[in-house]
Amino acid sequence: MEKTQIFIGAFGGTGSRLVAEIFEKLGLYVGRGFSNPMHDFGGHGNQEFVSIFNKCFINNDYSPLFKYITKNLQNPNRFAIKHGHFMYIYPQLRSAFPNSKMVYVMRNPIDSALNPQYTPHFNYGKLKKNNLKDKIQFYINESTKAINHSDLVIRYEDLVYDLDSEIIKIAEFCNLDPFPSSLVDIYPSKNLGQGHWLYNKFDLSELGY
Repeated sequence: MEKTQIFIGAFGGTGSRLVAEIFEKLGLYVGRGFSNPMHDFGGHGNQEFVSIFNKCFINNDYSPLFKYITKNLQNPNRFAIKHGHFMYIYPQLRSAFPNSKMVYVMRNPIDSALNPQYTPHFNYGKLKKNNLKDKIQFYINESTKAINHSDLVIRYEDLVYDLDSEIIKIAEFCNLDPFPSSLVDIYPSKNLGQGHWLYNKFDLSELGY
């Protein structure tokens, strides 16, 4: 059987949990039993994964993380595991797992950046001040990088407004048969479009917005 090794990355609040559930309903292992409720891969409440990732990020050496992933995969040849942090290391993942494919789940980065609880710009963007303009630009820049290294891009807005088409697209990506969208639940964010007043102040053309 041909290997299916998929890594799903995303910023928070983009619908990546739903995407992991779609892959699971298509028959792929998504880390059930070794993930938090949001389906982020990693044991001990996900803190173990993040701790290892952060050390690797500082040292610019992700081999310990890849060993951790390989050790804990229940089905190493047929999986679609999700963790937001994967979006930062698609090239490294591709080198470590030559048969793998990268999936990026995105939302308008301005909407994402407006959530004050999300602070990746401090940990991975080296921004020292909570400046909204710089935070938004970080989200845009990292989204652009992730898209350029992805094999499939899924937009949150498309999941919300045309879930059937997105399930078909994901199924085709896996060479599998789709299923009815009624089998999964999606609850559109109340903050959808919250940053519309800022959209024309940033260049989102490379992201399709």
